[in-house]
Amino acid sequence: TSVFHIIRSAAGEPTLACTYRDPSSGDWKTMALVPGVEAMQVLYGVDNVTPGAAPSGATDSVPDRYLRASQLVVSGDTAATLDNWRRVRSLRIGLLFRGPVGGAQDHDATAATYDVLGDGFSVSADTKSQLAVPADGRMRQAMVFNVHLRNP
Repeated sequence: TSVFHIIRSAAGEPTLACTYRDPSSGDWKTMALVPGVEAMQVLYGVDNVTPGAAPSGATDSVPDRYLRASQLVVSGDTAATLDNWRRVRSLRIGLLFRGPVGGAQDHDATAATYDVLGDGFSVSADTKSQLAVPADGRMRQAMVFNVHLRNP
């Protein structure tokens, strides 16, 4: 099991990290991977899944919508929830990177709001899908990519 998440470094810098279970000791360990990752969001591309409902209908291995993890859960029905997870066909991953203080050319114009998963993918129910950043003189770059899962 590997869990990717954002941590703060000893210097206070946001950092993409991986927490994993060490196979030799069984202990959980966290490893910093990429400094300067300010935000990370993931959506799951699903095939014929309705949010919060048991799956129905045929599948064709092509995602027809992207959902948050909480939308795959069918309340009180573990089997249906697992069936929804089996219909995940792709991942949409959004990352927001930030550079060092003073890295932007126009320090006053660096305040902005970013849709971490790209245009049209932020929702009010997911407060972290948009990130408002202050005018702190940092250069920022958003990156969004999709990964198709070969073996559902």
